[in-house]
Amino acid sequence: MAEGKEIKLNEQIFDNAISKLTNYKSNLVATNNNFNKTNANLKGKWLGDGGTAFILSANVLKANFLKMTQELQEEINDLTSAKISMFGLDSSLAHSITEAILGPAVGGIEVAASMAAKQTK
Repeated sequence: MAEGKEIKLNEQIFDNAISKLTNYKSNLVATNNNFNKTNANLKGKWLGDGGTAFILSANVLKANFLKMTQELQEEINDLTSAKISMFGLDSSLAHSITEAILGPAVGGIEVAASMAAKQTK
C-alpha cells in the first residue's frame, strides 16, 4: 500500500460485499440444482462408454460446484466476522470512552438522557 493513502471502511462496504457474495452463492446453488436435474435424466439413459465418461465428468463438475459453494460461504463467514470484529470493537471502544468521560451507565439511553439533561440546564 502506498504511503499516505488512507483506507476508510464502513459497515455499508461490508454489507454490500456480503450481499454480492450471497447472491453469487445463491445463483451457483440454483445452477448446480439445474445441472443435477439434467444429469439425473441423462445418467439413466446414456449407456456405454460415453455414458460412463459423462457420469465421471458430471461427478467432477458436481464436486467443483460444491467446492465453490463452500468457498463462497467461507468468504461470507469471514467478511461477517471481520465486520463484527471491526465495528463491534469500535462500538465497544466508543462506549468505554463515553463511560470514562461521563461515568458508568447502565445503557446508552441513560448516557444520552443525562447529556440532554445537562445541556438543558
